[in-house]
Amino acid sequence: MFSLAAHTCALQPAEQERIQKAGGTVSMRRVNGDLAVSRALGDFVYKTSSSLPAEEQQVSPEPEFVVHERDSATDHYLVLACDGIWDVMENEQVGEYIKSKVAAGVADMGELADMLIRECLALGSRDNMSVVLVELPAAPKPTAEAIAQHKAAVAKQANMEAAASAEGSK
Repeated sequence: MFSLAAHTCALQPAEQERIQKAGGTVSMRRVNGDLAVSRALGDFVYKTSSSLPAEEQQVSPEPEFVVHERDSATDHYLVLACDGIWDVMENEQVGEYIKSKVAAGVADMGELADMLIRECLALGSRDNMSVVLVELPAAPKPTAEAIAQHKAAVAKQANMEAAASAEGSK
């Protein structure tokens, strides 16, 4: 099961109200039509009102969080990602993507995170993208056969790329 706690400003009335009180607007689900998040540590251009405390600026550094009870028998992964991921994939799509790659033999979470970012690039994301994947104890594991097939495919691709590079340098 996957749970997304992050949100865009247009979906939360309190976020939109804070942005407007600070002199900003929300359009196209973005602060001033530009920034896709309403809470961030940087983005100082949205924090310029000297008459407002930090938490009341157009973009607030104050975190918002929701505590979800975990089901240790059914929760598989924790996905922490920038909005560049969520711009092109829904919560369930990310979950299905991860499960499909694990079933196809990807056992390394770093490799899987890299694959997810590349997939989001292919889907057209042009925003910041970083992702942390945490495998929880109940997560499905790839079979030994699937791992072997995946490793063989990766090795074959690397060999093809090396041959193409060698051919191109002649």
